[in-house]
Amino acid sequence: MESFSSKTNRAWITQANFDGIFPDLVCEADGRAFVFEHKAWSHLHINQLPSYRERAAAKYGNENYRLILITAASHLIDQNPDLGLCWYDVHAWIKDWQNHSAYESDFLFDDFCRLLESEGMGPPAEISHAAILSFLPAKRFEAKVSDLIYRASKYAWSALIPPGECNLHLPGHHGRLWGDDKCGFTGFFLLGVGALWSPGISVGFLVDPSDRRFEWLNPTNPDFTVSIDFNTNLYPRYSDHPLYRAAMDQLARAVNISLPDFQFFDHLSASADPNRWHPIHIRMPMLELLRGTCTAEDQRVRLIDRTSSVLRLILDCEPFWALRAALRQETPAPPQQPEPVC
Repeated sequence: MESFSSKTNRAWITQANFDGIFPDLVCEADGRAFVFEHKAWSHLHINQLPSYRERAAAKYGNENYRLILITAASHLIDQNPDLGLCWYDVHAWIKDWQNHSAYESDFLFDDFCRLLESEGMGPPAEISHAAILSFLPAKRFEAKVSDLIYRASKYAWSALIPPGECNLHLPGHHGRLWGDDKCGFTGFFLLGVGALWSPGISVGFLVDPSDRRFEWLNPTNPDFTVSIDFNTNLYPRYSDHPLYRAAMDQLARAVNISLPDFQFFDHLSASADPNRWHPIHIRMPMLELLRGTCTAEDQRVRLIDRTSSVLRLILDCEPFWALRAALRQETPAPPQQPEPVC
């Protein structure tokens, strides 16, 4: 859609009625429109922008409107607007415009910019408004995640693993890995740890991705992942085994077909410098895993349910279990070591 020219007669409408739905602001001209939704620190309602888009397309035509969301922070830009902005972008544009223009009501723009600044939506500060408001919840975050992992680990996971294979291990205290953040992972292991990774299976949250050498799916929140792990000291060439590729190809197809909200992430293929201890991550953003949950029990049930859906695919993957047996036969594991392996 072409931009409005400076000579176009424009109509600015607040709370325009789109068949019972009311976007904050609409700018109309010649049968075209910019439709605006404005947020501060709150999230969009479920399907809010898709509803606006449906009504705008019916009113103006698919190619004659653009949907613009302005919000306080980039992580709040959601639901695929045509243009997503933060209020600090608007603040910067106003200040730049004021530096190059003379306007008799300049004080109105100054007042608006001061309002944005007072609400933490002006130029981002080193210690931001949002960070201050999030300080106490952030301090409690790690303990709450560890508690969730601890409670989920008590589920009867052996029902989803072949007989004799389940060896649940919960590192550290209440799910906090070895009492520190050495590996950036908070979770539990279903087939043992260290020497028993041939392969192993880990379930949990990647709270710091730097050890794994890749980025979160969503840059604003940790990955929830069901990972496949190998002890590279015992099995340095595991990826050359013909059963490895057969197993991973089958799992990738199964995840893509049956669990499209998960990503099957093959780090060996995706990176020139992968972490070979953890080559496969079947993952989704933590926020998506827990979206819509209201209580701690809701979250425990959700984690168990989504983990179970992945484990069923692994359970049905015969090459995975054949690989595990073959590697152990080729290189018998030494006695379990107490020290951790990342």
